[in-house]
Amino acid sequence: MRLSLITYDVPMGRWEPNARERLERAALALFVERGYDATTVAEIADRAGLTKSTFFRHFADKREVLFGGQDMLTERLTTAIAAMPATATTIDCLDAALAAMAVAFTAERRDLAPQRRAVIAANSELRERELLKRARLAAAMADALLARGADEVSAGLAAEVGVLAFGTAYTRWAAPDNERPFSEIARAVLRDLQVRASTLGGGPRSLLPHSLLRTFGPDRVRGHNGPVIEVEPEYFEELVTTALDALPEKLGKLMDNVVVIVEHDLGPPGLLGLYEGVPLTNRTTQYNLVLPDHITIYRRAICEICHTEQGVADQVRRTVIHEVAHHFGIDDDRLTELGW
Repeated sequence: MRLSLITYDVPMGRWEPNARERLERAALALFVERGYDATTVAEIADRAGLTKSTFFRHFADKREVLFGGQDMLTERLTTAIAAMPATATTIDCLDAALAAMAVAFTAERRDLAPQRRAVIAANSELRERELLKRARLAAAMADALLARGADEVSAGLAAEVGVLAFGTAYTRWAAPDNERPFSEIARAVLRDLQVRASTLGGGPRSLLPHSLLRTFGPDRVRGHNGPVIEVEPEYFEELVTTALDALPEKLGKLMDNVVVIVEHDLGPPGLLGLYEGVPLTNRTTQYNLVLPDHITIYRRAICEICHTEQGVADQVRRTVIHEVAHHFGIDDDRLTELGW
């Protein structure tokens, strides 16, 4: 038998191992270095040592680098809820959904989480997309519970709790000093929310006129550089409540669909508070069935820059006013002009 060597005049594709992860890591590094808007797909591909065509085989656009896993999360949570036995409680269903989503949050990917959060926090369009992502996850949870026979109100309320547990668990999982798996954290958060929900009627400070104040997270002893002053979680929550109550009454009545949260762990680097949502000035007649805006106040971050309890109280007031201003559509540049 005669053997012939066959050659091709066109280049053949190269096998590109771990291309998706390489692109994701390259993109996040560039987003942090240059900013999301200033980074191009070509630059991402070049940083990863790949081509633009390879990028588009894995992602529709650069935004999908940050949000591309949503369909997988939705599929896993709905499948997990559907697979639960008929005797399972709603909490059991939410527990199963969160456990099923843990496949996306492995120890090997934890280092990407702080970068992702910082990029999203710095871009209003991305913050809105993140809020929409959580709304879609909540809708998927609610639909899965409805399919099991839950009534519409109960399914919707349970889905909100599930998404709140997901977001809180993600924040704790992504913490630099965390060593626990996502599924373990999510289960603990869900049980904690269940206990806290049972106490909401226990006192006048549980429900504020214009917001719901929820608290999460164990008190940690040390931050990046060690706290200058340690303020007890309960007292810090009172400071936040006092700052909210001190807002002008007319202003408080205008606040709409917004949740104020105290997070006892450190937040994204450099942030004392964070507003996530759709500002009142950007809401149109199509604004409906949307998850609440979130204002998060970071206790440890504030404590680490203060030397006295009065300093903490003053900084809490400034941070609350700053984040509430974002809810009203006032951006950082304007706040700087106003002295905030």
